[in-house]
Amino acid sequence: MSENELDDFDSHYLELGLHLNPLRPVFSTFCDKHGFETKRTGRYPEIHVFQEDDCSRWFWFILGMSWDENGMYRKRFFEEVPYFLSAGVCYYEEKSPTLTIRHGYSYSIWNDIPFCTITKEMLQVTLEEYLIKMKSISLEQLLAEGEIYEIRTTASLQ
Repeated sequence: MSENELDDFDSHYLELGLHLNPLRPVFSTFCDKHGFETKRTGRYPEIHVFQEDDCSRWFWFILGMSWDENGMYRKRFFEEVPYFLSAGVCYYEEKSPTLTIRHGYSYSIWNDIPFCTITKEMLQVTLEEYLIKMKSISLEQLLAEGEIYEIRTTASLQ
């Protein structure tokens, strides 16, 4: 891909995410209130916030545009475009230089709801509600009951 094509590609995805701007203040207020940070995860329209606490638990929320019926990225915005909201809490346990175990809980809060139905108030209440739910999960509970994911890397990447 040439530099001009890459610029056009980036510009397209920047424009594709502009409809999220009215919801960004909800996340900014939430982040300021609870010590979360915003994370840029790629070009596709989404807002991803996270926090690491004193016990090394990671808390996260992602509001993002759902893929199309073929599992592909959508190329345009429309008022009813489906969106999802997910959240989770996890703990990363390094077992060796090449193996990390992730203990976690994840929540699929909204699935394929039309973007035009998401209000600032609805988003704010939901973020607060799920943060309380996730903060109630202790590190001990995460280790004993959380879903386990193995993350393998090569030693040369460390």
